Amino acid sequence: MHFGKLVKSTAENYKISVDEMAFLMDKPADEVAALYETEDWTSSNIKNASEALNYDFGTYLNRSAEYDFVKEASATKYHEMLISIKYPVGKENKLEAWLERMWLMAQSIGLEAER
Repeated sequence: MHFGKLVKSTAENYKISVDEMAFLMDKPADEVAALYETEDWTSSNIKNASEALNYDFGTYLNRSAEYDFVKEASATKYHEMLISIKYPVGKENKLEAWLERMWLMAQSIGLEAER
């Protein structure tokens, strides 16, 4: 299994660029781009990618050993905040760009945010 291609395609499905993935993994963009081309990843890189994308890549590893690379949400109590935003017609692109950055920031500090 080529972990680099798997993580890259998952990030692309979430519309996350290399620069955004680098920010989420706390690594330089060129290192993340090199990881995308690497077949075998270390468990720490798999864990970083799992947490960055909130996707458990550990499920692709050896089935005889149990891996849990995504933090267990059931042990933590959560509050939910719903936000309503009014904006002028024609500002949709700016709002979407701002919301994308807010979503990435929320994920980077461990918050659960839906798109």
